Amino acid sequence: MREPESLEGGPKRPNPKPHTDLTLAMVLWNEAPRLPALIKMAHRWFGHVVMVVQDSSDDTLEIARKAERPGDRVIADAWHGTGDASMPKLLKHVDTDWVFVLAGDEMPSKELLETLWTAGWWGEENGVDGLWIPFHSTIDGIAYTEQHGHLRMFKTELGWPHTMHSRPTVNEEAWWPFGYVDHDRSLSELVVDYLRYLSMSDGNSGWIAHNRLMLRSACEGVAEVKGWDYVHSHEWWPQVEAAVFTEE
Repeated sequence: MREPESLEGGPKRPNPKPHTDLTLAMVLWNEAPRLPALIKMAHRWFGHVVMVVQDSSDDTLEIARKAERPGDRVIADAWHGTGDASMPKLLKHVDTDWVFVLAGDEMPSKELLETLWTAGWWGEENGVDGLWIPFHSTIDGIAYTEQHGHLRMFKTELGWPHTMHSRPTVNEEAWWPFGYVDHDRSLSELVVDYLRYLSMSDGNSGWIAHNRLMLRSACEGVAEVKGWDYVHSHEWWPQVEAAVFTEE
């Protein structure tokens, strides 16, 4: 994938903060424990933050609304079982040309935050409207290779499909090699999410294969370090075993 060859002539690095020509966008659901740290980072680095909070059983919406600044937007939405379903609604409230998307269990590295303004400038200069960002994932503190990166910075006008496991359709994409996004979650968080996604796959063979692969690889990766007895001890294990590990 194409990468920047030169950043000469671009914004000073580390970039000034807060970024004013880029909006941080997040769809959240039951993220009250993580949200204060996300908001602290967001307020330091982004002049504009848009959060859609799907109907939660904790204080996610209240925390988000309490932290809302002039120029930020907090929008309540129904619970859809997947964050992608709220992305079209979220993007309607973004006023900047570029948007950077995070999930509630993710955190950008300092180097990435210090170069996002440059990333937007480089994209404009080179006709790029979507940037893939490197990812570092952990499950129960164990390094996990999910995907090397995700398309997370793009021109707002591109929109985002409401379907599960979707992303914007870009005209010209590139890889941004400066910094990364940390994706940190527990095995139970991943498994509960992907069992739900599997139940929502609606016969889509690609979604089914992806969701099963995520469940299998996460369980096997954690079992290599903590043992299968640990994996089997969770209440969700019979469902995972039936869905992924039992021969059909």
